[in-house]
Amino acid sequence: MDFEIAGFLRYPYHEYELIVLVNTLMKTIPTHFNQNIETNNALFQYERRIQELENELNEKKHSEEEMKENIAKYHSFFENSLDAMLLTQPDGTIYAANPEACRMFGWTE
Repeated sequence: MDFEIAGFLRYPYHEYELIVLVNTLMKTIPTHFNQNIETNNALFQYERRIQELENELNEKKHSEEEMKENIAKYHSFFENSLDAMLLTQPDGTIYAANPEACRMFGWTE
């Protein structure tokens, strides 16, 4: 459309050619307009989904950071506790013992 307008400004059409050009443009504008609306709607949906995914990713990163902090707190509590602590299975298998448990029972971890 820009080319046609620019062409008209440089090369004046006859009145009949101008009417044909305007009629042609008027027929194509609604089609392009509707396609642009559909395209813009799809783009809007994609942009919204991208924003949702970015938010989910940020939440996941935040959750992972919280989990790392909680694990660090747990390890600090376990390692520095003044009480003996054992991580065991119901059958008696010992998975871990803190330093106080090792000292108290005379075992190595």
